[in-house]
Amino acid sequence: MLKIYSLLANESPEIKEKDDRMKSFGRSLQVNKVLVLVFSVFAGCGKKPAQRGSVGSIDSAVRVVNLQMPSAEREVHSSYQTGFGPTLILYRFTAQSAILKLWIHNKDNAFQRNAELYMFKTTESDSALKGWMNNQWSDGNALDAALPSNVYPFPVDCCTVVNLREIEKVQNLQKDYVRYEVEFEFRHQQMKDKFTLDSFRDKVDVYVPVSSADPK
Repeated sequence: MLKIYSLLANESPEIKEKDDRMKSFGRSLQVNKVLVLVFSVFAGCGKKPAQRGSVGSIDSAVRVVNLQMPSAEREVHSSYQTGFGPTLILYRFTAQSAILKLWIHNKDNAFQRNAELYMFKTTESDSALKGWMNNQWSDGNALDAALPSNVYPFPVDCCTVVNLREIEKVQNLQKDYVRYEVEFEFRHQQMKDKFTLDSFRDKVDVYVPVSSADPK
């Protein structure tokens, strides 16, 4: 027994060197595990949280809506705190939770137009949708306004002026304008698996500053 203990106590340098290498390797593994854990934590901290965009949370559910103008509620706005401005027409399709927003600009007699379709989640309340409509033209913002889930801009040629009549000269906030009756045609629009919007005609008043109106 004493002989065996003596051999263990006096192990060769080769055995000690091998044992030291094994201990060093074990320590290296522990250090590497710690480094991996640290890098993982920092990687997780670098990820940005999901943010609510200006159009709200995107509605990924397939909901095909058929928008027909006779069913739409219509609002028109052209007078603002600074006087007459672009004519804004809002068509609300209540049953489909959709709103068509159409601008006819009054900068000059070109009557530039642009339109977008806003889709809302069907769970939005009536007051929230009205609040959103209010915020499109009013300086008094409704805080509980709905956020659209999807927005679809239409091409420039979606709307064409088909008839134009100069009605009268008017004043607003001591500024002179020419009131025009603008009749336009909105072409049929659709997006697969999203919506169809029937073509329609409508007419509105647009107030062009006298300095920008074509002389007659």
